[in-house]
Amino acid sequence: ANDKRGEAQSAMSDADWTKAVALFTEAIEANPHQAMLLAKRAACFIKLSRPRAAIRDCSRALELNPDCAAAFKFRGRAQRLLGLWLPAAKDLRQATKLDCDESAMEWLKEVQPRAHLVEEH
Repeated sequence: ANDKRGEAQSAMSDADWTKAVALFTEAIEANPHQAMLLAKRAACFIKLSRPRAAIRDCSRALELNPDCAAAFKFRGRAQRLLGLWLPAAKDLRQATKLDCDESAMEWLKEVQPRAHLVEEH
């Protein structure tokens, strides 16, 4: 599983998202209880414009590890891509609470105004 994870990370570095998804899938099959593998595959799904697949992976990752900041971060990003402002804001808020991540904080700033508009109506 570690070999596949390493190869998948390398494919991510090369922006070869399809290859990275395939390699992360192999790593997940070998080690199905590692939340971070699912979160990283979700990041690749987002790059491939597959937000629903990313949400599925992140939700599974959070079942395995409810404190996985990366899963909240990428699920929030995927929800934002689908225009789901309130869930996106909620997940990105949780991601920044668990891990002060710059990109999660930027994404949260992006979705908060729209989430507030939805809350007001």
